[in-house]
Amino acid sequence: MKTIRRLWTRAFRGIYSAIAGNLYEPVIVKIAFPLFGRDLPGHVLAQGRKAVAAAAGGPILDLPVGTGYFTVHLARAHPGIVVGADIAWGMVERTRDAAEAAGVRTLAPLQADGFQLPFADEAFAAVVSSNGLQVMPHLSAGVKEMHRVTRPGGSVYIALPTIPFGALLPRFLSARLPTFFRSGRDVASEMSGAGFAIESCNRIRLAYLIEATRPA
Repeated sequence: MKTIRRLWTRAFRGIYSAIAGNLYEPVIVKIAFPLFGRDLPGHVLAQGRKAVAAAAGGPILDLPVGTGYFTVHLARAHPGIVVGADIAWGMVERTRDAAEAAGVRTLAPLQADGFQLPFADEAFAAVVSSNGLQVMPHLSAGVKEMHRVTRPGGSVYIALPTIPFGALLPRFLSARLPTFFRSGRDVASEMSGAGFAIESCNRIRLAYLIEATRPA
């Protein structure tokens, strides 16, 4: 599993760096997101506002940050620090440019592996992940790391585009599928197993919106 994850991470880093400049926002955000979940971009922005309220000035992590399309809006509304982490250096550079263009100085883009985040335990008051868990090669490891960096009492907001074939399968089979093909039920189950308390898991067409907390 570690070898597969390492190879996928290397490929993912290169692919997403390559599309950061010209393809990610016009294709993924503005075309693919609405196809998966109607006004999915609007829901992601709403989750960002919830994260700002829940963090109450504490630090927020956006993982993966992508081009910063949503994160800049979040950081504008947040009085504290927002860290935007992404494995793809091209995405980090794009986010840095977007933050500078918007005059947002509280957004700190950082290249980092979502399975080995360079942050202390319980570092963040809230965590946002708007388009990432479905492409991470090991879901349980990803949500465990997310749990590690979330403060007790902290909140997590997930927007997850999927093609959930796994919803038609028994749990023991669906759990073996790549995350992109698993249902929100499976993802929520993995998050519960990592120690999160699931507050809501709502499906919008082919996307799931999951909200959870790390119990205090």
